Amino acid sequence: WHYGLNRTHVKLNTTIKLYIYDATGTTPNCSDEEVFDLTVNKTPVVDDLADKTICSNIGGYTLPAITGTNLTGNEAYWTVSGGTGTKFVAGDKLNTTIKLYIYDATGTTPNCSDEEVFDLTVESCGEPLCSYTQGYYGNSGGKSCDGVSQYSTYNLIDKALNYYPSDEMRIGIAGRSILIAKTATDINKVIEYMPGGKGIGELSAGNIYISDASFKTLYTSTVGKNNTKIVNKLLAQTIALGLNIGMYNNLGTFALQAGTFATAALDGGCGSSIAKVRSCDPLTGKVTNEYQFYTITSSVAGKASDVNALFALANRALGNADTILGSEDGVSLETIHTAVDRINNAFDECRMFIGWGIEKLPCTISAPTVLAKVAVVEEPALLDSSVDFKVYPVPFGDVINVQYRFEYDTNVTIQVFNLQGGLIYGAIDNLYNHGELVTKQISLARTFDQALIVRLITNKEKLNKNIVAKSSSQR
Repeated sequence: WHYGLNRTHVKLNTTIKLYIYDATGTTPNCSDEEVFDLTVNKTPVVDDLADKTICSNIGGYTLPAITGTNLTGNEAYWTVSGGTGTKFVAGDKLNTTIKLYIYDATGTTPNCSDEEVFDLTVESCGEPLCSYTQGYYGNSGGKSCDGVSQYSTYNLIDKALNYYPSDEMRIGIAGRSILIAKTATDINKVIEYMPGGKGIGELSAGNIYISDASFKTLYTSTVGKNNTKIVNKLLAQTIALGLNIGMYNNLGTFALQAGTFATAALDGGCGSSIAKVRSCDPLTGKVTNEYQFYTITSSVAGKASDVNALFALANRALGNADTILGSEDGVSLETIHTAVDRINNAFDECRMFIGWGIEKLPCTISAPTVLAKVAVVEEPALLDSSVDFKVYPVPFGDVINVQYRFEYDTNVTIQVFNLQGGLIYGAIDNLYNHGELVTKQISLARTFDQALIVRLITNKEKLNKNIVAKSSSQR
C-alpha cells in the first residue's frame, strides 16, 4: 500500500516507502502490517571521451571535466579499471602516453557504476631543436648545424646575432649588461673567452662590450699566457643560451614545466628530423641510442614558461633586477645557472624532443641458453694435456667449433666478445662430466672481417682464445 492505493505486480523504479498490509475485513477487523523501504539509486552514466593524440612539444594535455548524467560528484580518471590505481581529476595535465578509465559510482550496496576508456597518446612530432654548449662556442675550429646548414663557430655566432635588434645581443639588463655586437672583434672575443669557469654572481654597473678591456678585467681570468676565460659560469651559460636562441629561433618557444624531459639523437646528420630508435641488447643488458634526460625544477618552471622566459630570467638575475644578491624572483643564481646549462645541453648538436616523464628503457641480461651436447662435426687432432680448449677453423666463416676437455665435473660458460667488450654470444653447458671431449657449434654468420674473443669459464678457471672472422667476400 502507498497512500491508500493497493497495487500488485507493479515494477517500481523510484524510492518509496510501502506498507505490507492484510486484514480479515470482519468486525472486529483483524490485521497485520510491515513497513518496506525501497531505495532506488540512480546509476551514473559517464560520457565517452574521444581518444586524443598530441605532440610532445606542446606542454601536455589538460584533462577536461567529466560529463554525463546522474554523476555523484566523485567522478574521476583512474589508471586501473573499476576506480583503482592512480587517480586524476579534471584540470590535471598529462604529458605521457596513458590509458585512463573514466569512472563514477554511487558507493552504495549494491554499487551502481559506469565506466568509459580514454587513450591519450603523446608522440614526438615536428622538427628537432638545436643548441650548442659554451664549450663549442669556445672552439675556433668547431663545426655545427643549425638544423638546415653547416657552419663554422665564427659563422654560427655571426648568424645568431642577426636575431637581435641592431645585430647586438644584450646579456643582463640596461645599466648592468654585457653587449655582443656583430663585429669580428666581438665574435672573436666570444670564442676566446668561452667556456666559462666556476664562479657566479651579478654583473657590475655599466654597459660594456665583450671586446672592451674592462670586460677582460672584470669577468675573466688568465691561466698561462693565452688561456683567458670567463670566470662567471652563469654569464657564460647565458651567452651560450642567447646565441642558441638566435641561431635556432624555435628553441625559445620550447615550453618548460617542472619535471624531466627526454631528447633523442638524430639519424642522418645535419638536417635530419628522424630520431634514433633506442633498443635493448638482452645479451649485454646495454641500451643503444638511449635518450638523454634533463630535469627542470618547479622553482624555475614557476618563473619561466618557456626557454625565452628562462633567458629573460637569467638576464634579470645577472642584472640584479630585484636588487637582491644571490637570487632573482626568489630563485637562486645556482638554480638558474643549472636550468640554463641543461637547455644548452639538451639539444646539443640538434636533437629531437621526445616528451616529459619518459622513463629509461628497461634492459636486463637475459638468461643464457642452456645448450645440449652435440656430436663432433669435424674433429681435429685430440687435445694434448697442455691444451685447455680449442676454437676452429681460424679464420672462420659462418660457424665456429669450440672444443674442450677438463679433468673435473663443472658447468662451462661459453662467451664470445668483440674487441670493444660487447658480448655477442652467451651459452651454458651444465652437463659436463670430467674427461669428456665436447664440441659446441656456434653460429656467427653476421660477423665479418673482425677479431673476436672466445671465453670459457669453468668452476675453477677462465680461459680466452682470440679468433678472426673471414671477410664477406671470402665466404
